[in-house]
Amino acid sequence: MATISTSDVIFATIIRGGRALLSTQLSGIDSLSSLVSYLKHVMLVNNMDVCTNSLMTLSVRNHTQGWTASRHLILA
Repeated sequence: MATISTSDVIFATIIRGGRALLSTQLSGIDSLSSLVSYLKHVMLVNNMDVCTNSLMTLSVRNHTQGWTASRHLILA
């Protein structure tokens, strides 16, 4: 995955079981780990169905730099 800088516009979607759990646009994030932490926080604050033992797909699109990436993860 290419780098993320704080001025980038990021579109992120978390998918589990073929269903989008969260889709958002944000900026001010400087790394993939910061992005994952932020998304996990948003899901917990909004009382979304977060199962820590489920495989999820994180799709990230960096609108500013023009790249897209997907990662499989388990939120713990």
